[in-house]
Amino acid sequence: MRRFTRPITTRAGGPKAGGRPARIGTGDLLDAAADDALHAQDGAEFLHRVLWELDLPHDYHLVAAADHLGPSLLPRIEAAFTWLGAQLAPPKIADSPFEQAWRSYLDEGATSVPPVTPLPPTSPLAPRLLRHLLASQRAAAAAEDDTMSRRFGRLPCPLTAETSSAVPPPAHPRNGV
Repeated sequence: MRRFTRPITTRAGGPKAGGRPARIGTGDLLDAAADDALHAQDGAEFLHRVLWELDLPHDYHLVAAADHLGPSLLPRIEAAFTWLGAQLAPPKIADSPFEQAWRSYLDEGATSVPPVTPLPPTSPLAPRLLRHLLASQRAAAAAEDDTMSRRFGRLPCPLTAETSSAVPPPAHPRNGV
């Protein structure tokens, strides 16, 4: 497991004291090989679940066909440095003319007629537009479910001994057991 970190500032005592973490983008990258000879993927999965439960931003990459070392190592390190570079210096993407029209529409409260040209789903403005379009539905859901304010949903309890015994363990890809 490799953990690459970017500082996350917290308010008023942090999560343990009931404070909410400040959202400054992604905080940690957890990278793990699913078939790690050292079983580091178990620690990565544990840390991922802790970060998820605390609602702390992070990226978690579990590479299925990878070991601690081997051919996947260099591409995984390259991906980690690419991620880190994007966190330290996010790329500046200039708006196209129709994106400028959509940005103006959203900045003005989306009260006028929307631009005629559709916004591509890959545009940096697409998430903002989607959240605007879903605002009333999200508000209605938040009125009934206080976890809507979380970044990550609450996961159900892990399998208990009673339920996990009904599920046979998968065969290991290397030894077929």
